[in-house]
Amino acid sequence: MNNILAEKLGSDQLELLEFTVGSGNYGINIAKVNEIMTNEPITPVPNSPEEIEGIFIPRDKLITVIDLHKVLGAKMPDTGKSIFVVCSFNDVSVAFHVTAVKGFNRILWDNISEPPVVAEGRTGISTGVVKIEDRIVMILDLEKIIADISGIDSIHPQLLDIQEKVMYPDRAIVIADDSPFLNNMLADAVRKTGFGNIRSFRNGADTWDYIKETDEKIGCVISDIEMPKMDGLRLSKLIKENYPDIPVILFSSLVDEVTSQKCVDSGADAQFSKNETADLIASVVRYSNRE
Repeated sequence: MNNILAEKLGSDQLELLEFTVGSGNYGINIAKVNEIMTNEPITPVPNSPEEIEGIFIPRDKLITVIDLHKVLGAKMPDTGKSIFVVCSFNDVSVAFHVTAVKGFNRILWDNISEPPVVAEGRTGISTGVVKIEDRIVMILDLEKIIADISGIDSIHPQLLDIQEKVMYPDRAIVIADDSPFLNNMLADAVRKTGFGNIRSFRNGADTWDYIKETDEKIGCVISDIEMPKMDGLRLSKLIKENYPDIPVILFSSLVDEVTSQKCVDSGADAQFSKNETADLIASVVRYSNRE
């Protein structure tokens, strides 16, 4: 599935899997989905957070089940039928327990709005909002949800193990990622290495506007691949065509053989998956130290 979807990277459209949790409508990028299956018998894990229903092992692969009804404060319908949406993050498989799957939608990135500011309750678990027919669909930040449950919301300084010292701490490090969680995590990790000038953006278009207009010396650009308005592949290509000396690192959970070649074609200096954050930060230091 991911190889087919990777062919669509670089377009102005998002393939969205829409599902319900209770009475609410939600969606995720289909590129993050491994499979959809009916709920399986699971084994509870003692002393785990209440959102974790347990584990099961189909085809010899351990999968943790997270109940999105408990995450989102929704009531699970008493139908006896529900669905697991199985995704992989950083080489870990997670099944999200949802009420039902509505289907797939192809939507324009331009039609996705940033989520509203939430005054109370669980915040920051949506990357965007889109209207599909008469429905308002919240696009979930599943990596943020996992981080909230696991209690891991940043990179420990000891994991960075940076060999080079930052030589130009005032150079701008530009971060583009539509996930507030990942954006903040990267900014925090970069800051811990000694950089003091970090510019963060939620989409490629705003990032490109900043790069075109700034007089600051840019040490490195870190960009997600799939983002609203302009994706990371297009952003990388524009940067390299107009400012070839600016290092660009692409950072995504979607790195496979096809995507990797697209990153090379975009001119990016390096690419990392989201389980290689320490290596990415080390590369940021190395590229930013260039004269």
